[in-house]
Amino acid sequence: MKKCFRVFFILGFILGSIFSTNLLAQDPGTPDTLWIGKGGGSGLYNGTSFVISVSVFNDEPITAISIPFAVKEISAFGRLDSVTYVGTRLEDLNILDVRAFDSSGIDSTSPDSAMISFLTTTGQDLPVGDGKICDLWFSGGPIGGTVNIDSITWKLGQELVFVIRPAQGFVPLFSGGDVLLKPKAPSLILPAGPLIIDAGDTLSFAVSASGNDPISISLDSLRDFFDASRVPFVTPSFSGGNPGTFDWEPDCVDAGLWRAHFTATDDNSQTASGYVDIYVRFNPDNCNFFRMDANCDRLVRLTDVIFIINYLFKNGAKPCPPSK
Repeated sequence: MKKCFRVFFILGFILGSIFSTNLLAQDPGTPDTLWIGKGGGSGLYNGTSFVISVSVFNDEPITAISIPFAVKEISAFGRLDSVTYVGTRLEDLNILDVRAFDSSGIDSTSPDSAMISFLTTTGQDLPVGDGKICDLWFSGGPIGGTVNIDSITWKLGQELVFVIRPAQGFVPLFSGGDVLLKPKAPSLILPAGPLIIDAGDTLSFAVSASGNDPISISLDSLRDFFDASRVPFVTPSFSGGNPGTFDWEPDCVDAGLWRAHFTATDDNSQTASGYVDIYVRFNPDNCNFFRMDANCDRLVRLTDVIFIINYLFKNGAKPCPPSK
């Protein structure tokens, strides 16, 4: 607790003194900008939380950042719980290494307010760049809808400020307001293909999906990899549900490479699609064709004679093994 208090005290003292005496206008050109919820927010995660990103554009290194903001107009209960940095510009803990998240302050105008502050003691500023610096995680909240986030003046007169060397601060352009919360889309979990099966044998595998329940999964199609108009002689079955089970006993005429397409749909009508490639090998032991059925269509007719002639004299495809 003492360490936490000391961090807040140091940040408050340093940022407060810098910002109150050296606030300057931005330099000409594209303005340095801070976005909250750029591209919208995502939620719910397992029905318990949603996440909103904080992004920064800066055209010169930044040595400190002060971000006070108010969270309001959430259509269901939502509380800011934590700040994370994985996959962001601040993932390296040495960059702006002093990081303080203060959600304890309650003032008369913004009861749901918070303060995030960053400062470097290692000398590693936030380099010039554009992108996400952290994620704000909220518990509860709506499925879809919006949340309004706005910049405010925090306790002790602290406000939204970027600091550059030597000890000069300026107010960046702020972009927040209504952030659209988009429910997290489902994600299909499929076996890695191609799966290999002999004609006449049975192939069975599970297809599942993660996301916001309930989720339904459908088999959209099973088509020849090289000819989308070709469908299998034997139709596969799919149980649906989550997980669902795909079962197929391909016929000998189904020898070749196939692609099975699946779609997962959640209760918010969001979808995810994926596919599994299946290679069906011709197995003479499982295939009882007529001896002259050269093209494996289970019929003996003139087309088989033409097939053999093409093979012998025109470098055509090989006949089915039993018909040689």
